[in-house]
Amino acid sequence: GAARNTGIDAAHPDAEFLAFVDSDDMVPADAYRLMLASLDASGSDFATGNVRHIDSRRVWQSPMHRFLGAGAEQRTHVTRKQKLLTDRIACNKVFRKDFWTRHGLRFPVGVLYEDTPVIVPAHFLAEAVDIVSEPVYYWRMREGEAGPSITQRRTEPRAVRDRAAAVTQVSRFLAGRPEP
Repeated sequence: GAARNTGIDAAHPDAEFLAFVDSDDMVPADAYRLMLASLDASGSDFATGNVRHIDSRRVWQSPMHRFLGAGAEQRTHVTRKQKLLTDRIACNKVFRKDFWTRHGLRFPVGVLYEDTPVIVPAHFLAEAVDIVSEPVYYWRMREGEAGPSITQRRTEPRAVRDRAAAVTQVSRFLAGRPEP
């Protein structure tokens, strides 16, 4: 979370958009063009796109993002498309910077699964969200000597604790929201 928060703080004052990428993953050449074109057309607060996993041998659909590949949508919302609750990572999105700063969004520091307590609330805080069905992010699944990624170590005690804490943070946020 600290590196992402530093990047947000260092963004040019006139910047219109924010995006986040993890160091060992890949972004297709046209990903940002697709998401920005959708945002320009719709005026939505952020765009999210399909995700694929990669390793040294293959590329495959991220199961939790499969629904994003079903078709593009503009100006949808988590209250109308509940599957967006499974779209909890930051790296497959482009956010309007004014949306981000207006809501004071910050990533928690020093924890695993730092995206969940930011991205789930962002889905609820947004007036509208766009879905880009094309893959906009290739999420690497580490192999061999590189060791498993945070996601691949999800049963380790720290990972379980931090994931439970993320769920608690989201629950607190939702408890303070009116029912749709």
